[in-house]
Amino acid sequence: MYTFTGASDGAYPYTGVILGNGGSLYGSTFEGGTYGAGVIYQMTPVAGVWSDRVLYGFTDDGDGGFPGQFGNLLADKSGTLYGGADSGSGGVEVVFEVRGPGDPFLGFPLQHRTASSAKIISVFDHSSAYQYCGDNIVVAYDGEQGDYKDDGNPTDPYCGLTGKTNLLYGWSQVNGNAFSVNGQYTGDGSAYFLEYDGHPGLDLETVDQSINGELPVMAAAGGVVTCSHVPANCQDTTTVDPCVEGPGEIKIKHPNGFFSVYLHLSSSLVTAGEQVSPLQQIGVAGAKGTPHCASPHLHFEIRKGPPGCASNQNCVCGRAQIKKNSCIPVDPYGWWGAGNDPYTRATNINLWK
Repeated sequence: MYTFTGASDGAYPYTGVILGNGGSLYGSTFEGGTYGAGVIYQMTPVAGVWSDRVLYGFTDDGDGGFPGQFGNLLADKSGTLYGGADSGSGGVEVVFEVRGPGDPFLGFPLQHRTASSAKIISVFDHSSAYQYCGDNIVVAYDGEQGDYKDDGNPTDPYCGLTGKTNLLYGWSQVNGNAFSVNGQYTGDGSAYFLEYDGHPGLDLETVDQSINGELPVMAAAGGVVTCSHVPANCQDTTTVDPCVEGPGEIKIKHPNGFFSVYLHLSSSLVTAGEQVSPLQQIGVAGAKGTPHCASPHLHFEIRKGPPGCASNQNCVCGRAQIKKNSCIPVDPYGWWGAGNDPYTRATNINLWK
């Protein structure tokens, strides 16, 4: 299933693995890792191939080291991992807690589509993914990369750049080819530009499924609705706290500490405080979706909440908290590209069931 290299992925996985609820395997190694003192790893099947992700690399300093000699890890229902490590004398002197990225738990939020068949207008940007106009590079989950080039176009009204390959901060490949992203990428009118710089979620096409583009939107997983605000008029751009990230917004907090965010809805079927089931319809995205009346789509985000979020129904994971690093955007497709994931704020794994 997987052969350790003895480098950053760890070495000598003496202890066994434990099985997470979503099918991921978790374990520890005796040595290896960036500091040579062992790692905590997660193995997840992606498209039939097992992929290894390091959740934590020990330094053999205050955090201890060489955890792979003291027995299997333990995990609670939220996915937090526990175990013991050595601190230099060969005995268990450190008990550690590691918050993993979670097991696959998401269903697809658009009816009649799956995570592998949906058309993607805008990708999660692995080069930054926390603020728009981040670093003039956009990287998709499969490793395809679009780079900024000065082509003499007028100053872009969104990012304030003079000259670029496309307005609305889309970047082209060096080789000039269209982007594929597992054959799903359509782009906002062109697959030759990867959008957007710093985009923290996915824009999913809706007009490909019905005449007027209106589609049922489903809860990607069960949880509690923390906000729901969908104005009747798509020209109405007002927000109502705690729905402050854009008109047509629904946000759901899931029991494992993750949040799902749905934007540009044309109608909502749920209210704040309501408990929803997995794949329950929560609203409609379509031609009247705010504020993109002329270009309907569903903006979908997954965020990992702050510590304690799994047990606190009132915790918040909004845009302001992202900027404060108290909650983190996560790409539900994980990282499929060659080499290390350039997005280091979270360990991205495939979260689709």
